[in-house]
Amino acid sequence: MNAPRERTKIIFDILKSIGEKDGLIKPTQLLSKANLSQKLMNAYLAELLAGNFIAEQSTDKGKVYSLKQRGREYIQRYHTIIEFLDLFGLSGDKDQ
Repeated sequence: MNAPRERTKIIFDILKSIGEKDGLIKPTQLLSKANLSQKLMNAYLAELLAGNFIAEQSTDKGKVYSLKQRGREYIQRYHTIIEFLDLFGLSGDKDQ
């Protein structure tokens, strides 16, 4: 049985998913890539929007999300933390 993801990992997965789609992703694509329920995804998106990590844009085809500078910084710093933990054999996170 897999352990539940920590909050920091979920945020990383959302931001990474947005970044992998050239910085623009539709909610349905994000839902699939981040592997979250609709309710959880909406809660995290609201938090990330309020925290200035991502931007939401309306297009003729619906909403899309893009990374802001703070979101890119989170991804970089998350990698740094995981590398540090790996150095001491403490990470256990091989999906970054």
